[in-house]
Amino acid sequence: MTIPQALVKLSRSSFRGRFKLSAEMKAILVEGGHDAIRAFAEKRVAETLAPAEPPNDGHQTPLKGHPVFLAQHATATCCRTCLNHWWQVRKGIALTQEQQTKVVNLIMAWISMQEDGGIENLKAKMSPEELANIPFWRNSGERFQCPYRINHGHP
Repeated sequence: MTIPQALVKLSRSSFRGRFKLSAEMKAILVEGGHDAIRAFAEKRVAETLAPAEPPNDGHQTPLKGHPVFLAQHATATCCRTCLNHWWQVRKGIALTQEQQTKVVNLIMAWISMQEDGGIENLKAKMSPEELANIPFWRNSGERFQCPYRINHGHP
């Protein structure tokens, strides 16, 4: 699955698809620049997502304060539970450098998509074949909610 396909897949979720960068968040992007935002994302993923047993897992990613935080929730890279459920990255095993890079690339692609007009603009740039080949997320059959949603009362 390509990154654009992953972003479309995420947009189909009522929870993941509702995230948008605010004017305040866009100002942080302009002020900091993409290199600084990417460096922040790399550090954040390495410290709070890459360990086999991250401290405070399921509660480590706030919804406010930085575009990367919002992007992590929008891309299901906010905690190991969401990473496992959406992207089949097993819990209890540290992320490789390659996996960390893929997570950061997805986060940065979501941010760029938001700056470039959102999901509808991205879908308009994709071929009909690429859109048709987006897999639907595989569900284990169990009701799943992001741990953040459960503990903060988000519907």
